[in-house]
Amino acid sequence: VKLLAATAAGAGGDPPAPPAPQAPEVKALEGLMGNELLRALHDAADELTQRVSDWQAKAKQIQARLPRFQLAEQLAACAAGLPGMDQEQATLEAIRANRSLLDDPEPAQAPLKAIASALRTALRDAHQTHADTLAAEQAKLDAHPAWQALAADKQPAMLAAAGIKAEPEPAMDTDAALLQALRGRDLAGWQTLTDALPTRFAQALAAAVKDAEPKARRVMLAGATIHDETELDAWLEQARSDIEHALQDGPVIL
Repeated sequence: VKLLAATAAGAGGDPPAPPAPQAPEVKALEGLMGNELLRALHDAADELTQRVSDWQAKAKQIQARLPRFQLAEQLAACAAGLPGMDQEQATLEAIRANRSLLDDPEPAQAPLKAIASALRTALRDAHQTHADTLAAEQAKLDAHPAWQALAADKQPAMLAAAGIKAEPEPAMDTDAALLQALRGRDLAGWQTLTDALPTRFAQALAAAVKDAEPKARRVMLAGATIHDETELDAWLEQARSDIEHALQDGPVIL
């Protein structure tokens, strides 16, 4: 009887799965013992056999579908902000609220496919933007006289010290691999990495200039909001003063 109850319980579960069936035929057996229980089991054998088969089939469906639904939810969290993803998120929320995991056709398949497709496109674009920015910044660095004058064997070390490196395209051949890639670095993380490249290349250039001119140091000019020529002249005068003062100690990097 306990096995029958457990089998019935496995035919349902927490949302988005449907609730477990009430199984009154099993509850009716729980108060019986001995020969009375054996007779009841014999009399209900055909019905119970069919019910057990149905419960096992539903349990198998839940085991197959629940991981896909959970994956869709996890990917949806990574896709927040992408066009069209609000609708897919709403679909997943409806599946959970309505406990419709076992509906046919499988309700989570369409949102999972749409979300994964959008994320793959966004992730490939983010990687390509990083690669393009890296190439553009590297070209600017390669054209600088200070970098060209640097010994070739010093350049890789300076790039590495500035945290500059090419990033491999994330593995995303399966939906699970896609999620793993986004957990390693999400879309916002790729944007931050790309946005940091100009600053990192500036650090590498500064190191190259300093290598050529050991006394050279960077001077940070004051930021300002300029409204007219008078304010511009004042800012330029202050900048000139700061640079002239720094030049007393050697070459200046701007």
